[in-house]
Amino acid sequence: MAFLIIVVAVLALILIRFAIASRSGRRRRILRSRPFPAEWKAILEKDSSLYRALPSTLKKDLHGLIHIFLDEKRFEGCQGLEVTEDMKLVIACQACLLLVNKQAN
Repeated sequence: MAFLIIVVAVLALILIRFAIASRSGRRRRILRSRPFPAEWKAILEKDSSLYRALPSTLKKDLHGLIHIFLDEKRFEGCQGLEVTEDMKLVIACQACLLLVNKQAN
């Protein structure tokens, strides 16, 4: 009887984990498909030399990753620093460059 309860509990946990993962994956697919604002492109062209050097095919992947990063991460300045939207964008770009051209993001 105890074995049956353990098996049911483990199966329930697996099902819950699968449901959470599929919902997260669906949300990330939606974020990746969002159009990348022209003003964001201008900011990155101005402030990130690595972004400027990136081929346009990889920029498209980077744009999707940036959308996900900005949606999932929170920024907090220290010692009174006010984190601007431009700062968030450049930080997201730098972080997501590490993931561009990876098979499994």
